[in-house]
Order: sequence, then structure tokens, then C-alpha cells
Amino acid sequence: MRAYVAKGINSADPLSVFSYILDHPEPTVLATDTTVLVRIAYAGVNPADLQYVNGQYEHAPAHPMPRFPSPMGVEGAGVVARVGSKVSRFKPGDHVMGLHRRLDEGTFAEIASFEEDELALKPPGVCWQVAAATPVAGVTALSALLCCKVLKAAYEGMAPAHSRSESTACGDTHAAAGPLGLAAAGAPSPVKSVLILGASGGVGSFSVLLAKHFFHIPLVLATCSARNAQYVQQLGADVTIDYTGEDVEQRALQEAQQFAGAAATTCTSPAAEVPACAAVQSQCDSPRKSKPKLDLIIDNVGGSEHMSMACRLLSAAGLYVTSVPLADPQDSSLSSVLSFFVNLGVKKLQHKVAY
Repeated sequence: MRAYVAKGINSADPLSVFSYILDHPEPTVLATDTTVLVRIAYAGVNPADLQYVNGQYEHAPAHPMPRFPSPMGVEGAGVVARVGSKVSRFKPGDHVMGLHRRLDEGTFAEIASFEEDELALKPPGVCWQVAAATPVAGVTALSALLCCKVLKAAYEGMAPAHSRSESTACGDTHAAAGPLGLAAAGAPSPVKSVLILGASGGVGSFSVLLAKHFFHIPLVLATCSARNAQYVQQLGADVTIDYTGEDVEQRALQEAQQFAGAAATTCTSPAAEVPACAAVQSQCDSPRKSKPKLDLIIDNVGGSEHMSMACRLLSAAGLYVTSVPLADPQDSSLSSVLSFFVNLGVKKLQHKVAY
């Protein structure tokens, strides 16, 4: 089969280890009873694909190295070709999307090997390209939002709607899905405001989409450059903040205060409906005890300065979630692990904020 294969590790020139070959052996042996072989239609590209061959994960136990030479690629979408004897969720011919926990027989090839729990049915109406690019960034963004206990509880309370996927062209909406998220369940979002740092990247884009259109958070603030502002607004951000020319902290605090003021006005208006009032009751009970702040911050940029800013912007019960570890994620040494928790503890003591 055709495949884009990495032959080894080269930290000086990682791209030099890749080769496009026409006769790479097809994976024909099922590794386990729950293995699924997928004929790949499209593969997603991620930083991890390069990090594996430049040596960043070479000594990290949590990131098993592939057996070189091997096709790279951690995510993709395609058609199920063969399933193991204990696979119950998929059958040959199903349209699926998924991500690897390892890179052996990766998605940069015509056929890739997955475990059953690494796959999901491709939703109707979603084209192959979007499906292939969704798993890594989408799951990371969803995981970040679900770190918030109230969002996780609401998410787990939703009744999932599963349906068999059909072949669709990109942009085809004849099989569009119905209402999504909390709105479909008839419940207001328990989180009223979120700031997403680095909103125009992969994880940031999905964070905006999920926050606004799935969890229906009323105030979604997003940082990006001015050239990406329109794109992030189209994703669903209520306010975009140009981190290259604005004071992010001051602007975010200003928007939070304006939002709280508008909510309080709605709550005290004689014509206000009861559900709207109930949705912002916590802000109306003590509107002037302290300046309104944010409920949730998702950091896709990293750095101690962003953590410090987040601490000042969050309410007393606010949550800060970062996809960029304080310690080097490739350094598995004890000192590196300890430094992460020491830094986290110091920040908590300095700012008295619950993470």
C-alpha cells in the first residue's frame, strides 16, 4: 500500500526521515480481538507527528515510540475494512473517525489499525476532511471544558443521540444533525463566562465552538490576532481580544463587568421572564460585593504570565485549565514532575484561587 513513512529519529532535520513509498506492507493481522482496520480517506496532521521523529518523546514512557520504519499520523477518517471478533460497535463499511494512542501503523497510509475505543462513527453531514481533522483538537478542547465539574455534570446528563453515518460530500447538509448540547436538553449553561486564550488554533477553535454552540455559555471571550478576529467570531466568540495590541486582562475584566451589568438589569426589569432571571440570579444576589469576574479560563498558549493573569481574572470559584503544562511534558524526571506541582501550589497560595 502507499504510505508516508518515517524511518527513524533526526533532531537536526526531522523532515528528512520521511519517505513516500508505494509498497509498504498492509496491516493484515489483527493485533487484538478489538482491533479495527480502517481504509483511510483523509488523515489529520498534528505537531506530535513531527515531535516523535525529532526525538522529543524518545525518553518519555507515556509516549511509546513507533517501530521504525512506520507510517506516522495520529488521527484520521475512513471506512472500516475489517474488525476483530470482539468488536461490537463497528462493522465493515462503517464510516469512522478516530485517533491513535500509539503510532504503529499510523494514518499516513491507505490502511491504519485502531482499537475499538479509539474510533467513533463519522456524523452524517460531516465531510471526510473535517472528520479527519477533528479527533485530537476536538477531544482536547472537550476535555478542557469537562474539567469544569458543572459542565461535566451537565454533559453526562445529556442523552446521546447515535446514528449510522452516511457518505456525504463536504458542505452537504442533507443529513444535518438536530439541536445540540444544553439547549436541546432545555437547561441553561451553569457557566456564564469563559475566556479562551489562543482561540484561533486547533484546540482553541474547538473550544470556542463547544463553549458557544454545545454548552451555550452566554459570554465567550477569545484572544487572537487581529487577522484572525473574523474567523474566531464566526466560530461563535462574543468578543475577540487582539493580544498583539490590547491589554487582554483589562479588556476581559471590562467585558465581564458589562455582561454582569446587563444581566443584573435584565434580572431587575419588571418585564423580565422568570427563566432569564433565574439564569443570572447568582449575579443579582450580591451585585456590588466585588467586581464581576470570569467563571472559566482555557489557556492554549501557556506561560506563567497567563496563569497569573488568569488568577486575577477568575472569580473565587473560577477554574483555570491549561493544555500547556508548566513542566516540560517530555521530561519524565522526578524533578520535572515535582516542579509542576510546586509551581501550581505557589500560584494557588499567591492568588488564593481554586484551580
